Amino acid sequence: MNREIKARRRLNMLLSERKYVSFRLEEVRSLKRAVHKVERRLGRLEIAWALAE
Repeated sequence: MNREIKARRRLNMLLSERKYVSFRLEEVRSLKRAVHKVERRLGRLEIAWALAE
């Protein structure tokens, strides 16, 4: 589960204003898959709490 939370953090970086961080397309795909997995297992509050750590 930690791996998926880290993926969620990386996806947040991708979607934020930090455009200088470059991502490969397959990496974005795997991040989105991991994020979906996290969001299915955890509620939104737990995700926000995990990202804040």
